[in-house]
Amino acid sequence: MEQIPLLSTKEVAKRLDVTVTTIYQYVKNKKLTPVYEDWSVDETMLFYETDVEKIENERPNGYTTSQVAKILGVHQTTISKQIKEGKIPAEKVRYRGRMTYFVQEDILRELKETYSSHNRYTDFYHPKWQYYLFQSFLNEQTKEKARIIEFTKEDGILLSDSGEKIDLKNMKQNGFIPLERFQDKKIINKPGYVHFRFEQPSSLHSFIYEVIESFYRSVGHRNMKIHEGDGHIDVYVKPFLLKQNDEHFALIEEHIKSGKITRRHNGILLDSGVERVTIYPTTEQKKKMKGLADKQGISMNELILDILDDYLNK
Repeated sequence: MEQIPLLSTKEVAKRLDVTVTTIYQYVKNKKLTPVYEDWSVDETMLFYETDVEKIENERPNGYTTSQVAKILGVHQTTISKQIKEGKIPAEKVRYRGRMTYFVQEDILRELKETYSSHNRYTDFYHPKWQYYLFQSFLNEQTKEKARIIEFTKEDGILLSDSGEKIDLKNMKQNGFIPLERFQDKKIINKPGYVHFRFEQPSSLHSFIYEVIESFYRSVGHRNMKIHEGDGHIDVYVKPFLLKQNDEHFALIEEHIKSGKITRRHNGILLDSGVERVTIYPTTEQKKKMKGLADKQGISMNELILDILDDYLNK
């Protein structure tokens, strides 16, 4: 009969890339069981290699970079790069003998929302041009200003002060350049959005457009959503500290629909008023919730909130 190799405590710790203290914790929690109860004779705990392999091959909660890339419809290197840059929160753990990044389900859900929004060319950010809806431009010769008012799949439309509509591909020929290049920002891992609703401005010089550009500048398009319709602009912004002046406070305070804003000594705090709560349903409960959510065409989070509201309002 073939004998199963035994590993010492230090060997197991090295193999799993954890500390010896962690191995003691595994034993205490019965995640690992020593071969001998009286291990002091050997001066170390001994473990069957097969038991260690089971832990090594346990699949952590979450999604690998490959799975995340496939779900979002982007290349795996894009996800890996954003994780290393700190733009996507992820946990690095040992899986199947090597260190692997895992993205948790709530993070992926927010990424799906962000990517599905930004991958539509009619939305407020155009990945090809790297320009933003309502972004301001200037004609260096005539000093005439303009803003982007629409995106198409391959192009976009710039509206000038004189009322002329210019395709983005022709803007340089017409002497227009962006007044500012907005830098990409890390994804904010705070739940919920602060919702503002503005009336569609009649002037390209409206202060509303300046506020929207201040959001681009401070929080970045990956932490925003913008929808137009019925003569309104709905802006959704992740919770963050907006380092702007009181003029911005007065305007956004007047137009806030959900969440709250607070003056601070160093800026304006935008708070969604949403808290994250972790629950641990059984596999069967989760399966039923997913079925109900899919049937209603909503997320599991929205389903749970609806159930909670019904219960609390009884």
